[in-house]
Amino acid sequence: MTLSLPTTVFAEKPKLAVMPLGAKNMPKDTVEIIDALLTGEIAAADRYQVLGVSDINIPASTHSSRCHPTRFAS
Repeated sequence: MTLSLPTTVFAEKPKLAVMPLGAKNMPKDTVEIIDALLTGEIAAADRYQVLGVSDINIPASTHSSRCHPTRFAS
């Protein structure tokens, strides 16, 4: 006899990149606070895997650290 238990499959949430605002006539601190609030509200909706600037910059820096500056030099 085989016992089969119900399983729940959770689909991975779609990824959403939240880029910083480009405000020109506001103090930098204010813009950073608005960015954080916007990112937090989107994340709180729990519909997306929110990627902030730090999440996006990590793969780029990891990739560039693997490059050797003289590897392709003639």
